[in-house]
Amino acid sequence: MIKKFIILFFIIFSFSFSNYNDINDINDLTMTVHESTIQGSKKINKVYLIKYKLPDKLRKEMLEPKSHKGEIFIYKNDKKITYLPIFDEKIIDEASVDENIVSEFIKLFQKTYKKNPTFREKYNNSKKLLVKKDNLNIKILKFDIFSNYRMPVEMEIYDGDIFVGELKFYNVNINSGIKKSEFDI
Repeated sequence: MIKKFIILFFIIFSFSFSNYNDINDINDLTMTVHESTIQGSKKINKVYLIKYKLPDKLRKEMLEPKSHKGEIFIYKNDKKITYLPIFDEKIIDEASVDENIVSEFIKLFQKTYKKNPTFREKYNNSKKLLVKKDNLNIKILKFDIFSNYRMPVEMEIYDGDIFVGELKFYNVNINSGIKKSEFDI
């Protein structure tokens, strides 16, 4: 019986001091995103599937609302390719940083994690974390572990002190080997 307690203690002790993988070693991510934003007095909810190949290829497929289900947005080479299934139409535009906020957040976290040891320590040990970029304040409310990578899964976004929305990540897969063809329509 004592041996079982010693083994259990050793396992718990080992995990409590283990380090997480460096988020800069992430090559690709797949996840479901629930985005809730405030536009005027209206709350807008969206659910989409993200496939992201770092540093600059992102595919977003709309799951909700039903009126936009199946729409695909691909960001690559500073271009935004939109596929509208209802019209079977493909539109190519210049990419806007404001539209591709998930990609920008990931790049911001990686860059800050790499260059700032204090941020890295807070990121790996905090239950909550505040990240600032220009006038945006990102409050990370919850982290989870995926393939030994510690990732934010719930965050609130503020423009200064004004709440503008929240993001929640589900079904996160890291370094699953997303194929290049995923970013073609």
